[in-house]
Amino acid sequence: MLCPPLLAVWGRGTPGAAALLSSCVEAATLYLLRWRGEDALAEAACSLLATLARLKGAAAQLVALAAWQRLAAHPPPSLPPRAQRLLLEALGRGAVAAPAAMHEEAVRALREPLHARLQAATAGCDVGSAAGRAELRQPVRLFEVLSLCDCLRGVARASSLHTLEPLFDIVAPTLPALAALVHAYEQDARALVALLKVYRDLAKAQMGGLPCEQAQQLGSASYSLIAQYARHVPPLHDGGAAGGAAEASAEAEHEEYRQVRTLLQLLSAVAARDLGGTNVAEAAAQAVLAAAELLLPRVSVRLLSYPKLCRQYFLLLSYLLDAHPQRAVALSSPLYDAVLAALRFGLQHHEVATTEAALQATYDLARHASQHAERAAPMAAMLQALLSHLAAELLCSRLHPDVIEPAAGNALLALIVAQQAHWQGMVAGLLAAQHEPHTRDAAAAAFGALLGTNGVSASLQKPNRVRFRANLERLLQHVRSSNMVLA
Repeated sequence: MLCPPLLAVWGRGTPGAAALLSSCVEAATLYLLRWRGEDALAEAACSLLATLARLKGAAAQLVALAAWQRLAAHPPPSLPPRAQRLLLEALGRGAVAAPAAMHEEAVRALREPLHARLQAATAGCDVGSAAGRAELRQPVRLFEVLSLCDCLRGVARASSLHTLEPLFDIVAPTLPALAALVHAYEQDARALVALLKVYRDLAKAQMGGLPCEQAQQLGSASYSLIAQYARHVPPLHDGGAAGGAAEASAEAEHEEYRQVRTLLQLLSAVAARDLGGTNVAEAAAQAVLAAAELLLPRVSVRLLSYPKLCRQYFLLLSYLLDAHPQRAVALSSPLYDAVLAALRFGLQHHEVATTEAALQATYDLARHASQHAERAAPMAAMLQALLSHLAAELLCSRLHPDVIEPAAGNALLALIVAQQAHWQGMVAGLLAAQHEPHTRDAAAAAFGALLGTNGVSASLQKPNRVRFRANLERLLQHVRSSNMVLA
């Protein structure tokens, strides 16, 4: 491996820099082409090449080296997955950084073998027929598809702000064929998640900087993938099991978690891009929201018990609401039910980070609902249920103290602004439940002060949120020190 201090001082003007690069690439190429069976050595060599290609100014010089050209012309077809991704990342960075005279040829030399390999791997296999799908599951074809997925992920990860389009043109033409393979590998968890990760890595690396038309193309391709997944991969049903069956069930659940989390990451990357103001914005919004309608109901409470997936779910909700507020507040009723169950689960979660993510999603949901009240009318029942649930959690001191300020306070204010009549009804019912007149009067004064003192108004601007949270703290102190009936 290259000594880190040498990497730190490398520069185009450093004495001996060209010789250093040449020696490193020669050594890595020799290891990869001659001792390809040594997995640890292959990964170290590919890691070195990727590190060199990331250095400012190095990639353009690497392409001119004879060893690099030899490796680019005959890359090893059977490397460990991580080594394969690192190698293709390095080759991708080198191709797009090549001098003008070599650029087109370098990109073509990277693109054409990948497309040819994918065509050969699927040749003669009709995904629509059982025989075709069985043929695609043969070990030789399956191995080639897995290797290609790692290659395409490596190319996607080579993206930088100024090299998006050439790399997009390498990976994007393969996406329809990869989506079609979901049907063939619906029972093969390893192949299935490999296909999904190609889309995810491309979206995470490129969605934020692609031109609008290509971003819309990627959004539509992502919808097609999620539609294929929803059509052919049934959700795992809850059920008790014992012994070996329980072990198999746990493994299947973990694989479903990996797949659904990957799709949530994909859709989050796509949804975070706002194409508003362009002529492709409408088509992009339709694709994103249609994908959400298919994906979010599949996220069961059982899957939400995985903290990383749970936080990704709430992050996706926030992205959808920020980028597509008018459409996101007017989704279908079944989706509202799924979102409500997820938010309730998140509010009761034992991890502070997960609860904060759920409260942020609740705040975003209520904020956009209040801003688009007419379109959000169908979600009134969900907002009312969230307001009742969050108020009960706060008044009964069931939330972790670290999430009350500011996340829970902001979410409560947003829900009250969106559902003022429901809040008033809740307070009236709570006051009516007090048996002692003096307790009732004290409670009325405390709840009246929440919105009626300190200059608090029906606004979600930051100064108003700060004043509301100060009032909320005084209300909660009163509830904890009094004999109020909260049931």
